[in-house]
Amino acid sequence: MISEKDVQKLIIAFSDIFPTKLELEEKIANLEEKFVTNERFDQAMGKLDFIIGELKTIREEQSAHVLRHDDLEKDIREIRALPSVAHQIKK
Repeated sequence: MISEKDVQKLIIAFSDIFPTKLELEEKIANLEEKFVTNERFDQAMGKLDFIIGELKTIREEQSAHVLRHDDLEKDIREIRALPSVAHQIKK
């Protein structure tokens, strides 16, 4: 029959291989905490993706706006380059 002393030896021998119930509970708690952190991270990344999408849209609109200004400035330069007599002839 196995004595209490033998049981203690087995516990010590296998303690590196098999975790105790308390160690398992601690590991589960840590994993649950990481899972919650990952959910928060996912939420934050989702919001960040939305913001980046909005910034991209704004930049595209700004680029189109700048191009329109460039076109208007070109038209103004061309009109100013015409002789003043030409302004009266065009009318």
